[in-house]
Amino acid sequence: MSALLLTLTVCLALLVVGWFNSPIEVREWQAIIGLLVLALAAELLPVQLGNTGIHVTATMPVICAAIVVHGALAGGLIDGFVTMFAGYMALRRRKDIHRWLWISFNASQAMISAIGAGILISLIPYSRASYLSTGMLWASILSVGLYMAINSSAVAWMKSRIEGRSMFYWLSTQWRMVGPKYVIHGLIALIVIAPYNLTHGWSMVAVFVPVLAARNYLRLRHRQMNTYRETVRALGLMIQHAHPYTSGHLYRVSVWGAKTASCLGLSEEDAELVSDAAMLHDIGKIAVSEEILDKPGKLNEDEWKVIHKHPETGAQILSEITLFESLSDWVGSHHERPDGKGYPHGLRDDQIPIQSKIIAVVDAFDAMVVDSEIGEKRPYRMPRTLPEAIQELRNNAGSQFDPKVVAAFTEVVEGMNV
Repeated sequence: MSALLLTLTVCLALLVVGWFNSPIEVREWQAIIGLLVLALAAELLPVQLGNTGIHVTATMPVICAAIVVHGALAGGLIDGFVTMFAGYMALRRRKDIHRWLWISFNASQAMISAIGAGILISLIPYSRASYLSTGMLWASILSVGLYMAINSSAVAWMKSRIEGRSMFYWLSTQWRMVGPKYVIHGLIALIVIAPYNLTHGWSMVAVFVPVLAARNYLRLRHRQMNTYRETVRALGLMIQHAHPYTSGHLYRVSVWGAKTASCLGLSEEDAELVSDAAMLHDIGKIAVSEEILDKPGKLNEDEWKVIHKHPETGAQILSEITLFESLSDWVGSHHERPDGKGYPHGLRDDQIPIQSKIIAVVDAFDAMVVDSEIGEKRPYRMPRTLPEAIQELRNNAGSQFDPKVVAAFTEVVEGMNV
């Protein structure tokens, strides 16, 4: 309750400051109401991002357009009303008082974000009537950044009070998740401002075009990601049916690959791609006969030549699918070595993608420690203990494996208590 009272107090104080900073003139109300209608329409048309359960809307660019064109107070009032309306629609079936407390907090922190960003933007010298000016461009992009900085700080502060972790933890978590989207929202805000400045007043049809276009793009992106994930799963199942012993192996290297990539500092998106590439790294083995793959003894020279072709075969298969073009090189190089003694092309250290180096380490580790009791024992190799496998990776760091990847993977394994 104290957090809510503090939030409401700050919100009221900023409303007063916003009134003096950028009072709304009578002639502006018609246009502001038009922007409010546009913001409500955008809020009612959410789009889900992949399978994350996170829904986004094109509301923020409209709010930022209001801030840049009409000032802090206008942006705050629009954002507060839209947030309150959206909160009521989401919680309308709940009858307890906590519903209104939550709606009030969300609306207040939304107004704080919009008015705070608007006040700071007003310090930038730009003409609200000059759409093509550099000042307008910076104002549009910065309005998004400032809005999200204030909004993220408010949410992180509230989560730190409720869940006990530090505010910095929640703030860094939010920025990692949505940071790259901020500039995109700023550019969309600039696109919204363009027809808005040209049409004025109630002539809002042209303004709906970029908002609906943005929503349509997000929907198409969502469908594309669904198709991508379904294809990864289908190809993974195909590999598993062709060679059953790979089932648990593919899952484990996929998980370890993503965690190792994150440990090395790769972005969340890149870590997910490493996970997908690890899941599909053995797809080229569908062209290798079971007699060779399941041979209980050592392979002869001709059989090794066949095995050595599977990375290149896998890369060729993936390169034919547009969604997997970026993964094909990683799969094709996952048996290359820093010392140049790998296959199929004998690439050396700096010629091998870091993603391929990650797959090489996690693949080798899992092949060494695979549990024979669950039916995944390799026909040509006895499993090793965890310490033995880690030591083997360290012994070959710099020759067969990248030292930085080995160090990161060791940290991951120790952290997972495998």
